[in-house]
Amino acid sequence: MARRVCLAILLSASLLAPVGVSKETPAAASSCPATRPGSHTVPPSSLGVDPSERPAQRDWEWYGNPYLWTQIPPDGIYTVDRTMSVKVPWWRAVHGSLKIHGHRLGAPMPTLKPSIPGGYGSIGFHSTGITFPRTGCWRVTGTVAGHRLSYVVRVKRRI
Repeated sequence: MARRVCLAILLSASLLAPVGVSKETPAAASSCPATRPGSHTVPPSSLGVDPSERPAQRDWEWYGNPYLWTQIPPDGIYTVDRTMSVKVPWWRAVHGSLKIHGHRLGAPMPTLKPSIPGGYGSIGFHSTGITFPRTGCWRVTGTVAGHRLSYVVRVKRRI
């Protein structure tokens, strides 16, 4: 009888838990190998970008390679609202269509859903959005003309 009562209480509590709120333990959160951009990393002048430009968030830092650049949080954490979405700026140093994909690390979850609107040409700046189906540790990869740029970020809900 006591076993059934405990089971009923646990089941009720799990049904009342908010949907999408991270159930990560502190150990799981600290084990996410989030990418930390270097504070002195800036895109090449050939990209034609002012290094002080911050279209997404004021404190995000540059991260990139010779072909593709973005800005990511210095602490490696995307804090999202109930939409589970974040706007992510990209700069293409080579011609091509931008593609974004990603997956949650250490968990068999659905992949992220990118929003890559048209109208930005085939080179230079491209505004995008990414929707994550769950909180947790995610690898995000942008691809243009066969060149990839990947980073790892922890996604957590704003409470």
